Amino acid sequence: MVKWKGLSPGYGDFPAQKVEADPGFNLLYFTLASFSYSGWEERNSGLSSPD
Repeated sequence: MVKWKGLSPGYGDFPAQKVEADPGFNLLYFTLASFSYSGWEERNSGLSSPD
């Protein structure tokens, strides 16, 4: 706000303009995240079910 003395140029314009390209898909990161999540869910599955 200080840099432009108000809202930045283009703020609120419709439709929004895309500045950068979307990041590419990386199978390694996807696989690691999937295993990480499934391991977390298995460790914490007892938290949501009452005994």
